[in-house]
Amino acid sequence: MRSLTKIVFINSAHIRYGEVALDGNVHFTGTQGVGKTTLLRALLFFYNAKKDKLGIRNQGQRSFDDYYVPTPSSYIIYEVSRGDDQPPFCVILFRRHNKAAFRFVDAAYDRSWIIDDLGVVATDPVTVRQRIQNQGIDLSGIIDRYSQYLDILYGNRGARMSKDLLKYYLLKSQQYQNIPRIIQNVFLNERVDAGFIKNTIISSITGDDEETAVDLNFFRSKLVNFSDELKDISLWSHKDKHGIIVTRRDADKIIEIAHKISSGEISVQEQCGMLIYARNKAERDIPVLTSKIQKKKETIEELTRKIRSTEVNYTEAHERINREIAVLDRDLKKAADLKKKYQRIGITAMIVRVESLPSLRLALQQKQGQLAHLNAEYLTIAQKYKSLRDRLDLDFQRYRQKRTEESNRAKQEFIDQKLADSMGVPEVRYTPAESQSTWAPRALASTRTGTKKALSWGWRRTPLV
Repeated sequence: MRSLTKIVFINSAHIRYGEVALDGNVHFTGTQGVGKTTLLRALLFFYNAKKDKLGIRNQGQRSFDDYYVPTPSSYIIYEVSRGDDQPPFCVILFRRHNKAAFRFVDAAYDRSWIIDDLGVVATDPVTVRQRIQNQGIDLSGIIDRYSQYLDILYGNRGARMSKDLLKYYLLKSQQYQNIPRIIQNVFLNERVDAGFIKNTIISSITGDDEETAVDLNFFRSKLVNFSDELKDISLWSHKDKHGIIVTRRDADKIIEIAHKISSGEISVQEQCGMLIYARNKAERDIPVLTSKIQKKKETIEELTRKIRSTEVNYTEAHERINREIAVLDRDLKKAADLKKKYQRIGITAMIVRVESLPSLRLALQQKQGQLAHLNAEYLTIAQKYKSLRDRLDLDFQRYRQKRTEESNRAKQEFIDQKLADSMGVPEVRYTPAESQSTWAPRALASTRTGTKKALSWGWRRTPLV
């Protein structure tokens, strides 16, 4: 059995995105203002498509279009199950020409039809249609007449519609007009007991709560031509000699032609609507495009000025570079002549020596450092030995003066002794203690010449016998 199994809100009734499953017994609970009535009115509109029969008061409440589809990016999707063996179909409710319109899609609801990978909601019905067709899914045109929508939903084959729309039905009935009224009365009344539902169905069928009177004259007038009509009906089963029911064949052709005409009219209406929308959009875009064109013209003029300025700069730079190239050519020629000249004088060997100059300078610095170190050590040793030599010279002078004095004294004593001997002075006798001192030649090693030199000599005192 076919039934409504899901409803989806996208930017509708203050709901950014929401899916509600209806595939079973559903019970709505919640505090005031959470959206119970909003959801029920959206469900009721699916069944009756009457904005003035949803329980919306004229005072203090927004209209159905302004509340449920306030912008081009607002959608309500109804998913209808065809049973266990067939895939479901969808009914898309959206805003078109400032009012709600429908489109039937022969597939289960897919979020990618309306919302892209970046989370942006489509605002153009053409974009939604192209996304659905790109997936190879069949869909209807835009249904903006609610009577046509109800004919499709309730399978009214007596209505003028394309064969492609006959598959989008919730149930099949040519006298379906009372069914939405029954559902409407159930939705809008609080009493849901069996007796009330029975009375509601009866009142929905009759159109009022009063008893229906039977007018026999009406039925008598209908039976006047009964025989002729019965004969016409028998033609539907009468076969010719070839076994073909001509009347039914002709009727099928007429019905098929009528369906094509109806489909063509609907297609023409849809295309006209699209053209009107495109024209209105183009008229709205004309001022914006004019402003953009003016800005582009200004940009082109500015770029033209920049191009001219760039060309002038390029010409000047080109001439300057040509002059510089000429100078460089002369320098290159001069450099080639100098290269030949340097090759003749052995510039390669010179370059090698010049390249080795840093290492030679480094070696020179090392040798100079060693020389300075050795000179410092030599000065230290020279100072040391000069100090020793000066001290030795001083000691030598003192020793020499002392020995000179002793020598002079000894000579004087010798002369005195000789003089005494010649004058008959007796020999002097010394005690053994005095004989311990003996004069003998002395010598001193000279540090300057390295030779031994006799400085003085003396005479030995003869001990007393």
